[in-house]
Amino acid sequence: MRRTKPIARQVIPPFRASKALLQARLIDFDTGSAELEEQHKSFLREAINRAKTNSGFHIQIFGFASRLGDAGANERLSRARMQSVFNFLKLHDGRVLNSIAMFEAFGESQSGGGERDNSPEFRAVEVHIFIGEIPPIDPPGRKKVEPPNTPKLPGGPRSGFWAVAATGGATFTVGPSIGPLTAGATFGANFFHVRNELTKEVRRYATVALGPGVSLGIPSGIKSLTNILQTLATGPNFSGVSFTPVFSRHAVTFQEVESCLVEVKGANAGLIASVSIAVITFHCPGVAQFGPSGTPITLPEEIWSFNSAGSNFQLGVGGSATAGPMIRL
Repeated sequence: MRRTKPIARQVIPPFRASKALLQARLIDFDTGSAELEEQHKSFLREAINRAKTNSGFHIQIFGFASRLGDAGANERLSRARMQSVFNFLKLHDGRVLNSIAMFEAFGESQSGGGERDNSPEFRAVEVHIFIGEIPPIDPPGRKKVEPPNTPKLPGGPRSGFWAVAATGGATFTVGPSIGPLTAGATFGANFFHVRNELTKEVRRYATVALGPGVSLGIPSGIKSLTNILQTLATGPNFSGVSFTPVFSRHAVTFQEVESCLVEVKGANAGLIASVSIAVITFHCPGVAQFGPSGTPITLPEEIWSFNSAGSNFQLGVGGSATAGPMIRL
């Protein structure tokens, strides 16, 4: 039983600046507790699964506590929270034991507020996972000079930390009907918000939906036009702007995201207000990355795949598998 009511979003961008490919601040540990929340575990699981596909990675872990309570106890609590993160990562890849580059507990020393402040963002652990070597930190005031002939990936700044909201969609199925059953081609559109968690920029997209589908609803005759009108009138799907964290195998740019073909495999069931569940996958035709020789190459890659649940207003049950390109709104 938690002592403090949990907040909705327990994984946020870090407060400490770094060049880590995977980085996050795990916040809202329960007051006086070092137990990981489910959102913390989800991020750590995704992050270490990505990191362990590479030949080498390095991890920095920093622990924090709010100012509520004794300073010495808070220092020990922040260390215990770091240990929980370390233990969880080590269970998923034993190499974590030899991959810790920094392990530092700050206790309440970096927390804001008064002596009794218990803000969730300070009951936290930060995790920074570097793929390959850790870039050196530039001294203040010194201009960074790139080594000569160092290859760069095209497309500008890249990020491995993103979030997607499946805000809704509308589809209809055209084909022969037998009573309430219609099967054939599914047409429509799906809508997404994509957020770069490092820059906080949000872009909005629509994807044209085309693929096979089937629906079972209230009998409406066998005229396809009638079926189309009925489905368009009763089939919009709205899931709200709720962002899901997603992580690509390689850091990507918005331009690469916009080139994706988005596949949506969904199903819904219910009467009047029904529940819909979809598996959404972003297929990118070309993600820039460094090849074995160290030179930039471009390869096709499935950058994200995640589940989205929402509600719709279609009577009956149905299912579809659609795919279409991204169109920026």
